[in-house]
Amino acid sequence: MKSFLACLALLSASGASLAKTEDVAPEAGRAVVKAAAAGHSQPIGWREHWIDDQASSGIALRGGDGLVMADLDGDGHPDIVSVHEDSHHVRIAFGGASPDLWRSITLAEGESVAAVEDADIGDLDGDGDLDLVIAMESGALMAFLNPGDKVRTPGNWRAYRPQNTLGRGSFIRVALADVDGDGRLEVIAANKGEAQAGAGKKSKPGVMDLLYLWFAERRPVSIFTPILDRKDDTPWPEQALANLRFPINAEPVDLDGDGDVDIVAGGRGHQGLMWLENRDGAFHPRWLNLDGWASVLRQGMPFVTGQTLAFADMNGDGRLDILTQLNLDRLGWLEQPAARDQAWTIHAIGALTPDHIAAIQPVDVDGDGNLDVFVGGYSKGARDTDDVDETDQRPLGRLAWFRNTGNAEGWERRDISRRVRGMYDELIPVDLDRDGDLDIVGTRGNSGEFDGVFWLEQRRGDGEGAVFASSRKIDSPQAPLSATRWPDASRSVPQVERLLNEPIISPALDASIGANIQGPSLIRVPDWVQNPLGKYYLYFADHKGHYIRLAYADALTGPWRIYRPGTLQLRDTDLPQQPVSFTPSQLAELQAQMKALGITRDSLPHDPLIELTTPHIASPDVHVDATNQRIVMYFHGLKSAGYQVSRVATSQDGLRFTAGREDLGKTYMRAFEHKDYTYALAMPGQFYRSRDGLTAFEKGPLLFGPTMRHAALLKRGDELLVFWTRVGEAPERILLSRIDLSVPWMDWTESEAVEVLRPEKPWEGADAPLVPSQRSVAYGQVNQLRDPAIFEEDGKVYLLYAVAGESGIAIAQLFWPW
Repeated sequence: MKSFLACLALLSASGASLAKTEDVAPEAGRAVVKAAAAGHSQPIGWREHWIDDQASSGIALRGGDGLVMADLDGDGHPDIVSVHEDSHHVRIAFGGASPDLWRSITLAEGESVAAVEDADIGDLDGDGDLDLVIAMESGALMAFLNPGDKVRTPGNWRAYRPQNTLGRGSFIRVALADVDGDGRLEVIAANKGEAQAGAGKKSKPGVMDLLYLWFAERRPVSIFTPILDRKDDTPWPEQALANLRFPINAEPVDLDGDGDVDIVAGGRGHQGLMWLENRDGAFHPRWLNLDGWASVLRQGMPFVTGQTLAFADMNGDGRLDILTQLNLDRLGWLEQPAARDQAWTIHAIGALTPDHIAAIQPVDVDGDGNLDVFVGGYSKGARDTDDVDETDQRPLGRLAWFRNTGNAEGWERRDISRRVRGMYDELIPVDLDRDGDLDIVGTRGNSGEFDGVFWLEQRRGDGEGAVFASSRKIDSPQAPLSATRWPDASRSVPQVERLLNEPIISPALDASIGANIQGPSLIRVPDWVQNPLGKYYLYFADHKGHYIRLAYADALTGPWRIYRPGTLQLRDTDLPQQPVSFTPSQLAELQAQMKALGITRDSLPHDPLIELTTPHIASPDVHVDATNQRIVMYFHGLKSAGYQVSRVATSQDGLRFTAGREDLGKTYMRAFEHKDYTYALAMPGQFYRSRDGLTAFEKGPLLFGPTMRHAALLKRGDELLVFWTRVGEAPERILLSRIDLSVPWMDWTESEAVEVLRPEKPWEGADAPLVPSQRSVAYGQVNQLRDPAIFEEDGKVYLLYAVAGESGIAIAQLFWPW
């Protein structure tokens, strides 16, 4: 959300009135921001208009991204500044008497504005004209001073490119605000470093999502004071306010309503938002207490990085709240508490699944007095061609709005458009045609020749009947394309039949296996194994155990017996055998992180230091390699403090294994063969592949999100069925998503999850309290199903799973209704 100064200029130019607070007692779910009163009894449709694109300009504009509006030439009409990252253009569209009358110019292009990402507008030099500042992912900030006269001649705008911002890595966001109250604007910018966060870096520790990207490089969120003298490269004095891991956003806003400008920042290497509170010109950083954070983890662990932020009073209590993404596809708002030390409550609004959210704008779309939310999504995949296959599973370019029904939890999603290609990175609500209702101006990227700047005209009750009217005869196709491309979800969910009314493995089976039982992996013993213990071998583990357990039987329903010596032993690996230690600096940082996130020893069911330093091996994933007559086991273990890795071991008989020493990837790897590779899915959602399945695993796409726990895989042709569970659900249950393997693996996308099985029996934990699950060990009987595993035999598919958390293993057969 851009600076208040630009918004003020925009509202004045468009003839709209400023938002005002209702002089009534606040009601839950009612907005204090009022739109023009147009009523909401008539159906709402949208007509698309194009302002600046390749067809209208003759210029190959690509990668429409940042967008701001204000009256730059003082003619009383709003103008539009847009930046186009892929084609390296800064454009200005000057408005006229008609909302379809625009004159566009290129203010800058080429290497000087390479990978331009964001922009903001304000009077930098105090001459009464609105100037421009831009941020570039190629590593620079730049300012353009409005000449006042002949503003439509690009050469009249003087450009400044401060030397101390060059080569700094990616400036991803920029904003203008008077942060020190001296009447002059400062520049606020977040520098995330390299253009692709983490590219070329070593693998990050994958212990707990709480410590995600713990060791990532920190980069600054800074305030720059513009120096606009005769030299165009004079350094701008910089004040670094905070160093974050891949800072992705920094928005100026008076969050506490005390009359000065604060800053809300976020980074991809953090889970949470930082409030840089302005107290008499000095900024005091503090992490927002999101429900004490530990309780947020139990409620499903929204992955809040602040990549997209908006601010509004969502519940009419007079305090600004924060709207943001919860993971890539979900939308929510954070309720500001009455006191700064209290927790911010997370409220869900809705989701665009499988599409990803790029833009968020709170606005009263239908004029009913309730604050709605307009959103834009972005497509993944090819940008220059339309891949129309599996459009139900891949994120596409969507425009939608969530209607606030007046009930704080009652939101209705209204889809407008969903194209195979399209990214809607910035959206601005404004009554562009001055007919009394709010329209939307936006940028579009990721769609090749269809990129540019557009506006959506809101239309009511005109008899057209269509939700969306395109202005182009040729464009990227809308989805769904036909009913056949949207499979019936009820036919894609298998029916589950438990083979027994009890677990096949439980603590009562043999005292040697202990009470923590999880991570099953079942094979049929191959004929070339001499003197097998039984027809079937079932490998499993203790979450913090020192060896991989084994049960054997001649029938899937048992009776099962325990092979007490076990199979792979921790002592047979070169992983640590004794508890490891943090260095003093690592321990201090861990304690600071826990304190900042509101986590104490009492807020978790286990000591986090013990959790992060206990040697163990677990999560066996066992396969029969018939070609080489060997049994292959993937497993994971602790390598150093807070750092776990996956390894592989092989055996000739399934009992005695030889462990490799190469780190293959993150933990809980589940492998499958596809074409010429062995692929593996690790937690949370990281894919790898290897030519021989034993060495040199290369990292691929990251899917599913950070709340994914463990997975089981079933391949059918070019389709991968992923059975998995999600941390934080109540109850944690087994889900199913699908991935189309026919596309390049970096374009793989998971489908929306459907439920397969939840605890229904007492021995599955159904009688235990219904509370959200947590990461790591499950203590005692809990209302959770975990650790799915798939076994196939004679054309039948079986599902094994851990019951009551980690209290035993059960087996069921899966049936598909077709």
